[in-house]
Amino acid sequence: MSWVEIFGLAAGIFTTGGAIPQAWRLFRRKSARDISLPSNFMFLAGILLWLAYGIALKSPAMMFWNSVGTVVTGAILFAKFRWGRD
Repeated sequence: MSWVEIFGLAAGIFTTGGAIPQAWRLFRRKSARDISLPSNFMFLAGILLWLAYGIALKSPAMMFWNSVGTVVTGAILFAKFRWGRD
C-alpha cells in the first residue's frame, strides 16, 4: 500500500469518523429535531459522488470511507425522519 493510500485512509478516519458521534447521539437520545435535513441530503449526494469517483479511480481508501459515510449519513437521515418532529 502506498503512502498516498495511507494518507487517504487517515483522512477518512477524521472526515467520515466525524459523523459517527452525531449518529450515535441521535440514536441514544432518540431526538433529531435540530438536524438539518437539506444539509444531510446534500452531504449524502456529495458522499455518493466521491464514492463514484473513488470507484472510477479504483482507490480503496475513497471507496471504503465513502461507503462508510453513506451508511452513517443514511442512519442520520433515518433518525431525522423517525425522531425529527419532537
